[in-house]
Amino acid sequence: MFFDFSSAFNTIQSALLNRKLLDMQVDAPLTAWIHNYLTGRSQFCSQSCHLQKFSNDSAIVGCFSRGQEEEYRRKTTSTWVSTLDNKLDWTINTDAIYKKGQSRLLFLRRLRSFNAFQRRTMLQMFYHSVVSSIIFYTAVCWGSRLKTADTNRLNKLIRRAGSVLGVELESVAEVSERRMLRKLLSIMDNVSHTLHATLTSCQSSFSRLRPPRSSTERHRRSFLPT
Repeated sequence: MFFDFSSAFNTIQSALLNRKLLDMQVDAPLTAWIHNYLTGRSQFCSQSCHLQKFSNDSAIVGCFSRGQEEEYRRKTTSTWVSTLDNKLDWTINTDAIYKKGQSRLLFLRRLRSFNAFQRRTMLQMFYHSVVSSIIFYTAVCWGSRLKTADTNRLNKLIRRAGSVLGVELESVAEVSERRMLRKLLSIMDNVSHTLHATLTSCQSSFSRLRPPRSSTERHRRSFLPT
């Protein structure tokens, strides 16, 4: 399980943000809810998990089997972001993303109804920072492994967001492919990366990459062969 605590939360002045939202004619109850959410937030972890803190986020690593995740749900302050079952099936993860994306989409629709300055720019900013960040979180991991039904569900969510913004947004496949390529190039440029030697050995004489041999469909659709 990986979840993100953005460093932006550490720099927001909630009182100042509260006044700005009210000046933009955001509903007072919604403004109060945002102010409450940004105030007095604490982070703690179960003793059975490993907590790894980075400069701008945190990772909790834990293992559970046969669906026995009650302890993690009870003792952590965050909901699950990405879940992978023992068959390497991302359907559970897609369900979680879809539900969270729907709730964020509701806020996007609410924001559209406000008579705010530069509304189109604000809506697009909200989509990329709040909605898109949820949909495409760790897309490099699961982008090539999704079932067709799961891909269609996420694309349906993206099309709904596009109708709110009045623009055509990139699909799951487009975003995943671009991010996977960017990740691939960053690994090839980093000689200290664990996969650098593996990728270098896959280079052909024509400056192309040969995909590693895959004996199963599950492996073929994983990050490196893809």
